[in-house]
Amino acid sequence: TLDITNGTTGEMYVANVPKRMLLHFCGPAVLECLTPAYTFTTTTHGLLEIPSSEADGLAIARVIRYMRRCCSAPSHKASGEMRIPHTMRDGLETIRACRVLELFADARRIERLIAREWMCDQTFDTESETLSVIWSSYFGTFRESEMGDAIVWFALHETDKDTHGLAEEMRALLDQE
Repeated sequence: TLDITNGTTGEMYVANVPKRMLLHFCGPAVLECLTPAYTFTTTTHGLLEIPSSEADGLAIARVIRYMRRCCSAPSHKASGEMRIPHTMRDGLETIRACRVLELFADARRIERLIAREWMCDQTFDTESETLSVIWSSYFGTFRESEMGDAIVWFALHETDKDTHGLAEEMRALLDQE
């Protein structure tokens, strides 16, 4: 088994994760990349260190729980797809956790759901920090994604129709680099 920890602080994210499960989902290249100071083997208990700038511990734990559900005995209820968190920030963190473990299909599915269903919903809160979080946080990794495209679409759409009285603010945003 492996313990998954924060690569900077050493904080334990998830303990006793089966190596075979991680190999199945992530592949040996990911495990070798995240294994500190010694070569990954199939016989020793070891560590996987997740860089703190790459993913949040709760999101890593969420992804590992999904993997464990998939590997449960057949008598358990079907695991289906990875569950989508209820908040935007948790969704973004889950995408980042999927990416660090190279679960790119799951990351894209969650990203599409957020962009197409949450952000296109009439109740999407434009006054919150959500737009700023997607655009500016996480080293700008979400700018070149479907969510970044949704923000640009929203800005253009709102500037055109001015239903929120934000046309001037949106035009100022469009003038920025």
